[in-house]
Amino acid sequence: MVVRTFQIVAGMSVNGKIADEGGSFQDYSSVEDQQFLQQKIEESDVLIMGRRTFDIHSGFAKKPVIIFTRSVSGIVMGEGPMHYFHDSEEELLNLIELLQYRSITILGGSEIYHWFLQSCLV
Repeated sequence: MVVRTFQIVAGMSVNGKIADEGGSFQDYSSVEDQQFLQQKIEESDVLIMGRRTFDIHSGFAKKPVIIFTRSVSGIVMGEGPMHYFHDSEEELLNLIELLQYRSITILGGSEIYHWFLQSCLV
């Protein structure tokens, strides 16, 4: 049996936000927070995030990414290491098993965090 690790990495201020009105978060994060995030990304086999988070932070695409989006039904295998997903917990686990990912990092946004918590995956 293969052990899989799911982890959520989330940064936010006291009011529950991290980005300014334009979507930038650079000024809201310390050097230590940014280093921690980079370390978690490097340790991960795959990153999972919502489409809006991916659009803002597409630089994360150096790693394989599963992008949650309502614009697809089921799983759409993208070019390279990007895959699009909108389906059930079971189908996500099947995709992760198929691609043999062991260390999975969830990077947001809030709806994605909620989905994983509600699904009892983290």
